[in-house]
Amino acid sequence: MFGTRMRTIRKSQKVSQTKLAKALGINRQTVISWETNRTLPKASQIIRLCKILRVSSDYLLGLCDHIVHI
Repeated sequence: MFGTRMRTIRKSQKVSQTKLAKALGINRQTVISWETNRTLPKASQIIRLCKILRVSSDYLLGLCDHIVHI
């Protein structure tokens, strides 16, 4: 769920995996791993990811079904 939501939000904002990885200070392969649900980011990375994508962590983590932009 996390990866699917993250990918959908990222694409809707026209942010590439490479650009997101650079903004987070990680490599593109890590972003791919998150989006394919092979791994999950650390809490500190989720916070930064939410700020970059301007979306609530509750939505990304599946705690609510409505996108809440921040």
